[in-house]
Amino acid sequence: MNVSLGNKARQTGLPWGWIVVALVALLLTGNMAQTRGERRKAQIIAALTATAPAIEPTTTPDETDPNHPYRKQLFISTLEQSWPIRKIPIRDNTWALYSQSIDHVGQMEGFAEEPGLGLPVMLAGHSVEGLQDPMNFSRIRTELEVGDEILYRVGPNEYGYKVVEITELDPTDVDSLFRGGNMLGLLTCSQYDPETGLFNKRVVVWAKQYLAQPRTDL
Repeated sequence: MNVSLGNKARQTGLPWGWIVVALVALLLTGNMAQTRGERRKAQIIAALTATAPAIEPTTTPDETDPNHPYRKQLFISTLEQSWPIRKIPIRDNTWALYSQSIDHVGQMEGFAEEPGLGLPVMLAGHSVEGLQDPMNFSRIRTELEVGDEILYRVGPNEYGYKVVEITELDPTDVDSLFRGGNMLGLLTCSQYDPETGLFNKRVVVWAKQYLAQPRTDL
C-alpha cells in the first residue's frame, strides 16, 4: 500500500514544520557573520569614498590611561617587543596614519576589535628607514616569519595568532585588507624612495588565530 509523505508524517509523529524551521534557522545563523562583515566592509568603503570627510576618533579608557588594566596591547615574542594600541580614525577619506607616533600601534577604524566578527583585526605601525628603535614596525618586514606567534590583548581577553603569510601591496589596494574574522593583519610601509621621501609599497603580515584565553599579563 502506498502512503503519502503527509500521512506517513502524521503516523510517525514527525514534526516536519519544526524541522523546516530549524533548517532555515541554521542557514540564517551561518550567514549572519558573513552578512555583518560585508555590511561593515561597505561602511568602510563608503567612509573612504565619501565627499564629506570626518569620522571623528573615539577614545576609551584603554587608549587614554596607561595604567588601565585592560589597555589594548600587541606582543610579538620573536621581536621581544610589545606596543600599546590606539585607534586610527578615518579622516579626509583615508586612515589618519599621521596621527600615530612610533611609541604605539594603531588600530584601523572600521575593522574588528576582536576576532569572530566577520572582518580581520588590522593594526598599523610606522616603518622609519634606517631607524632601529624598537617602538615601531620596521622589523616586522625583515624578521617575522611564517609560524611566528603574535599575542593581541583586548579587554580581559588574550588572542594568540600565528603568522601564515607576508604580502606586499600597493598603497591604494584597500580591498586586499578584507579577510576573515579569524585573521590579524600587521600593516606597515616598504620600498622607501629617497628622491620623493615616500614609501611606494605596503607590507601586511597576516596571522591566523589559534588561541583565545583570559589575559596572562594582568
